[in-house]
Amino acid sequence: MAKKYPKGKVPPCPGNRDAYDLVNRDDHYYWRSKKGTFKRVVLNTALKQRSHAMKALSATIKYLRHNLIPYMQPLPTAGLHNKLFKWLQQSWIEHGKVDYSGMKYKELHDDYTLQKILMAGYRCSIQDHVGFE
Repeated sequence: MAKKYPKGKVPPCPGNRDAYDLVNRDDHYYWRSKKGTFKRVVLNTALKQRSHAMKALSATIKYLRHNLIPYMQPLPTAGLHNKLFKWLQQSWIEHGKVDYSGMKYKELHDDYTLQKILMAGYRCSIQDHVGFE
């Protein structure tokens, strides 16, 4: 069993540094053999399709983000690129073209949905209008 080291301390490399990668998981460091060291790395079909879709859709997503971000300004836009890619990738993989129907009825932000933002709160109150005749 490998010796455990305390958080934040980097253990010594078990061999040639060129053959290992240093991995940081929850502030615990460990060395892992580089991929392809023992057997060839082969991408499965789904990863290949996703990679080709990302290359093809990145310009479209960049254009969409450029146009959407000014309207989303007070909201956080951290996961916007990934959401747009998720909505567009399926149609790209199936048909080989950009199809915006995957974005139908989708929200750009989970916490601040359009339904919550556009619904204004209101309150009805009746007051006596003194002084009117």
